[in-house]
Amino acid sequence: MGEYMNWMWVFLGGGIGSLMRFGIGKVNILKIEHFPLGTLLANILASAILGIVVCLNIKFGKYDWYWPFFAVGVCGGFSTFSTFSMENIQLLQQGNYAFLVINVLVSLLLTGLVFYFLAKSSLS
Repeated sequence: MGEYMNWMWVFLGGGIGSLMRFGIGKVNILKIEHFPLGTLLANILASAILGIVVCLNIKFGKYDWYWPFFAVGVCGGFSTFSTFSMENIQLLQQGNYAFLVINVLVSLLLTGLVFYFLAKSSLS
């Protein structure tokens, strides 16, 4: 029964993560034309969530429900690396080279740093 519940946790978390991703794409905090801000924010927030889950996992042990729910489901539904790739190709095709470079560098640096700082106490 436990393994089947993992599938249910991933399903539920993935649905929530997908709704979060859809919602963040609709919220236009900063009006920056041609810059994929929603994807950037989703990737940073998903990295933060994953960093917290890893920290909890190491400190308190791996619980049967929260790893598949948060790490696999929510983060998998919320993080948008495929969209990130597509939008970078679009920026390249549109000749928006500055935004392309900014998006790649900021996305990679911030998601890595967010994850590192939230999980570093558990990883050391």
